[in-house]
Amino acid sequence: AAAPKAPAPGEDPNCREVVAGPEVVQLGLKFNGKPPCTELEITNVTPGSWAASVNLQAGDFIIEVNGEDTEQLQEDRFKQHMKGRPLRLYIDPVDEVPPPAPVAKAAAPPPAPAPAPAKAAAAPPPRTDVDPNCREVVAAEGVAALGLKFDGTPPCSELEITSVAPGSWGASVNLQVGDFIVEVNGQDVQTLTEETLKTMLKARPVRLYIDPVDEEPPVPAAPKAVAPKAQSPTPKPGEDPNCREVVAPVGTGPLGMKFSGTPPCGELEITGVTEGSWAASQGLQVGDFIIEVNGVSMQELTPDTMKGMLKDRPVRLYIDPVDEPPPSAAAPAAPAAAPAKASQPASAPAPPPAAPPPSQPKDNNNNTNNNNNNNNKTKTQ
Repeated sequence: AAAPKAPAPGEDPNCREVVAGPEVVQLGLKFNGKPPCTELEITNVTPGSWAASVNLQAGDFIIEVNGEDTEQLQEDRFKQHMKGRPLRLYIDPVDEVPPPAPVAKAAAPPPAPAPAPAKAAAAPPPRTDVDPNCREVVAAEGVAALGLKFDGTPPCSELEITSVAPGSWGASVNLQVGDFIVEVNGQDVQTLTEETLKTMLKARPVRLYIDPVDEEPPVPAAPKAVAPKAQSPTPKPGEDPNCREVVAPVGTGPLGMKFSGTPPCGELEITGVTEGSWAASQGLQVGDFIIEVNGVSMQELTPDTMKGMLKDRPVRLYIDPVDEPPPSAAAPAAPAAAPAKASQPASAPAPPPAAPPPSQPKDNNNNTNNNNNNNNKTKTQ
């Protein structure tokens, strides 16, 4: 058997190798990602499994499989490795200091007041270019997985949080879907690389500067007044005369819609509208097109500029609606009714059966005969 691999220079000294022998059937772990990638994060370990027996846990990272770096592995070869035995996994563990935790708790009560002001002092004041409700949250030593998923890869203007695991650290500090990470450990995400971000998010403590999703529950009633629609510009020559402008005022949270495409482009097609959202309240629907944001054509926007605009409130969207012929298709039924009326005159031949009148001449003859008989009687008298 090969000797366990020792940590390389620059690696976490706690890195270690674990081996699943021929007797192991199932590993009992789940991970996030597919090679080739820098690392695979373990997201779940089944109690009583092989993975649990070698003390793997959620938040650990697999960085090598059978001596091959996960950055150089193809997915098919990775699957073969994971099915084979023996299997050697080189692990970069989640940063945890188990024993000191209780000691820190015991000692925490006296110093506890001191750290609080320190955090307040360390948190940067809200910047003038972001929401004044921006805040800093800190994942301290002992926090395993953050429990967050986000959209985007640095360098970029911000990372949008797309999922917060219930019961996770992210949930405990009230992070929510729609919030944006704009800084990590005091560094703007525009200045970070993907590798630097991963390293920072693994380390503890880690400080995240958050630009929260705009939410003011009582205010959303205001959009129902629909006053902004009255200000909707008239359609431009060549545009659908049904084009209109909708406005999400201050206090509106997520817009509640998805669209296809990335500016600069002619238009963004709406591909999804969340039921009960602001978009639904404005009558937006799948198939509508966004052709302007805040009066700026989609052809003149960049992805970052558009993201910034869609976060701001108020935001004005100029909409070219999906073409839908109303129920006018039912109109052709009217002509069909006319022939029915025309068919009624065909019943006119019915009168001929009432031919009894021609029998009246017989009555006249009878009358004539009667008169003659009377005359004869008179002559006889």
